[in-house]
Amino acid sequence: MIRREGVLRSNSMKRFTLSLIFVCACSAATWNDTFTGTSSRTTEDASVEPDPEADLGDAIASPQACSGLASSKPAPTITVTFPNHGSAGEKIHIVVAAQSCDLDVDSDTDGVVFASDAAPCAPLIAPGAPGQSSATVSGDTSPTSILFQWSYTDFCAIDDDYSLSKK
Repeated sequence: MIRREGVLRSNSMKRFTLSLIFVCACSAATWNDTFTGTSSRTTEDASVEPDPEADLGDAIASPQACSGLASSKPAPTITVTFPNHGSAGEKIHIVVAAQSCDLDVDSDTDGVVFASDAAPCAPLIAPGAPGQSSATVSGDTSPTSILFQWSYTDFCAIDDDYSLSKK
């Protein structure tokens, strides 16, 4: 609560006091809160040209195909919680529309939470079907971002970098 008093004067120069009281029911975000996230989706340039002699089957073998895949499904808005944060059995719980998924946390050190397998959330977030995936959450006293990395081939990787805000 902040109390502020000031002196105001009217045109007739009469003096009166105006008291203002501001009340804030604000609290800092913590890892125990619920967060919403919006993403910017980018493709990574592997800087490797596919071997024209290689049989890649249906693999994505060009930057254009990778960009096309990335734009084929918009990155959804997500809701995120961190059940059991800082303890054994820690999870990253993601909700997209009416569906949800849980990621097992592999490490939680110095404000970085890492899940080496984000496959359980791929159907809800990723375009197509990535072969490998991970999720990295960053933040000190509370999470501020979550980065999903979806790998399709040696030539196509898509990043969904979500900015998180307390819900």
